[in-house]
Amino acid sequence: MVNLSENVQNASKGIFDAKEPLDYVVCAYVDKANVDVVQSGTGGMNNVKEILTAEYSDKVAMGAFAVTAVDERGQVISVRKKIIHFIWTGPDCGIMEKAKGATASGEFREAFPGCAVFLQVKDPEELNETLMESKLRACGGAHQPKYYDFENKPVEGI
Repeated sequence: MVNLSENVQNASKGIFDAKEPLDYVVCAYVDKANVDVVQSGTGGMNNVKEILTAEYSDKVAMGAFAVTAVDERGQVISVRKKIIHFIWTGPDCGIMEKAKGATASGEFREAFPGCAVFLQVKDPEELNETLMESKLRACGGAHQPKYYDFENKPVEGI
């Protein structure tokens, strides 16, 4: 069993809040059974990719990042935050570290309810805009946004 800190629960709530600037959270084991937020902030998927590549090539991490779905139809602009949850198993993880991540994956997912997409990521190249847009569009239904903003910049006209 894994213990998710209160910080993880708070970050999960914050990333879903449209009024909050928070657009990514990375969590990791701080000891054998406890997971805490190790980094969070703005910068979206690109920051997550940099963090995972630089600091977690031999570790398991989990978290989420936001992508802004922008729909422009005439005079109306709609902006929605889509959350992508990930479980990262670094390419240099040992077998025991991989097992630790696999056994806790359900609890990790439960910490971030309501995500548009859930990912198991082993290679940083899997975190790319083309693949993420494809996954978001596949779960988006009939009404699709005009585009996705992976940097989560403010949209003009709103």
